[in-house]
Amino acid sequence: MGFWLHRPFAIIYAINFDNKSARKLRNNCVIQRKMSKLYKTLIAIFICLSSSSFRSISSLYCYQGTSDLAKRPKNSLICPQRINPLATSCIKIITDHALVIRYCDELGFCTDRRREKQCSTDVSYAKLHGIVCCCDNDFCNFSSRSKGAFFYVVSLIILYIFL
Repeated sequence: MGFWLHRPFAIIYAINFDNKSARKLRNNCVIQRKMSKLYKTLIAIFICLSSSSFRSISSLYCYQGTSDLAKRPKNSLICPQRINPLATSCIKIITDHALVIRYCDELGFCTDRRREKQCSTDVSYAKLHGIVCCCDNDFCNFSSRSKGAFFYVVSLIILYIFL
């Protein structure tokens, strides 16, 4: 008889133990999910920051060639920064004859802080006269707007939504 009296308490104790274990397990899972989301967010931020810092040591792509003002150029090139350290910007020259010449700034015209990321009027550049625009993003010498910052903001929003 004594065995039967103790047995229901053992079952109740086992059930309570299981509920406590289940609660601890659920709490651990919630903590792990929160930590997992935190790690994913930190990894996404690290990738975005490292890709933006990688941009400073990677090659720069520019449009090249001569065209009318409204036409998008078809040819592109990689600026030879290893060969010519001054080629860190793309350049667009609008001549007095309404021709547009796009290339890498191999003469170092854009390295001057006053000319960086802007257009200068009435300028002579390599025997050409007109408006000279400097920029330092990939394929930026088509228009005067910078699209690099927009790309990073959109990618951060997408990473935040899906992670």
